[in-house]
This record gives sequence, C-alpha cells and structure tokens, in this order.
Amino acid sequence: MKKVAKKNKNKDINNKKKSKIYFILIITSVTLIALLSLSFYLYTKLTFNSKYVDSSDRSSFILYDVDESLLKDYYENRKMLVICWASWCENCLSEIDQLNRFIINNSDKEVIIVSHDNNKDELITFLRQNNLKWFVIYDKDKTIRKSLDPESSSIPHSFLIDQNKKIINSYKGTMNYEQLNKFYNGESIK
Repeated sequence: MKKVAKKNKNKDINNKKKSKIYFILIITSVTLIALLSLSFYLYTKLTFNSKYVDSSDRSSFILYDVDESLLKDYYENRKMLVICWASWCENCLSEIDQLNRFIINNSDKEVIIVSHDNNKDELITFLRQNNLKWFVIYDKDKTIRKSLDPESSSIPHSFLIDQNKKIINSYKGTMNYEQLNKFYNGESIK
C-alpha cells in the first residue's frame, strides 16, 4: 500500500513538474511571438514610413501603397528624376542598360522609377533577375503619373522635379546615358 501511495505521490510530483515545464514553454513562446511581432512592426514602421531613403544605398526598395501626395511628400527639398516605366514596355526595356548605368554612376542623384507593371511579384522577379538596384514605387493604377501629367498616357515618361516640387523638365520616350545626364541638368532633349 505504501508503494502505491509513493508511486502516486511520485506521479503527482512528475505531473506538477511537467505542468510547470509546459507553462514555462507556453509563456516563453508567447513572449517570443510578442517580441517578434513588435520587432516586425517597428521595422516596417521605421523603414516604410520614413520620408527619406538614402540613394547611395542602391539596393532594390519598393513602395506599394500609393496615393497622389506620395511623391510630393516623399522627398522634401530635393531635386529628383521620376521615370514612369514598366517591365512589359518594349521602349522601357530598350533603355534599361543606359538607365541602370545612370542610376549606378549617379548615386548622389535621386532617381525614382514609378512602375506601371500589372503584377508586383513579376516586377520584383524582373528586378532581381536583371540585378537592378532601383528605388521603385509600384503604381499599377498610374496614380503618380496622372498627378504629374493628367494628359499623359505613354511610357517611358520622365519628369525632373525641383526642390520646390515643381516639374522643371518632362520627356516622353527613351533616353541614353548622355541624354539622361542632360535631362537631369535641366537641358532639353530632342
């Protein structure tokens, strides 16, 4: 009888130990999930809501949530080249090497590619496959282009915007490296 009582007591002790271990595992798991969630929230908040992304960090950076004010609010007091473009556009593809060379060789200049691609996953795949380290705003509804030039419907279409958020140069069509440099310096392209 004493052996049975001792066995039951040992089972109770083992069950209590197991319960404590399960409790500790559950609390640890919940805490870890909460910390990861907080980290992810802070990362996305700080990364995607920042007003400025350093162009010298030429890694692919894509914004998805677009409204009319995004471009105007995004770069304050900075001159920028905005190119409306798509990976399915033959003219856009014909200037890809020249445009990429311009972006790489001018890390001090703000260049934003506004993508009119229909599918963001295809856009991301295209950028990766071609090793393009561009700052891209995914705008399948063409919201930004319409806010810059409501009459425009063709791509590629480039806009040079000054520090006061005014369009100082606009060009419809492809450009080579030299033309991109001239365009950025405010010269007209013919």
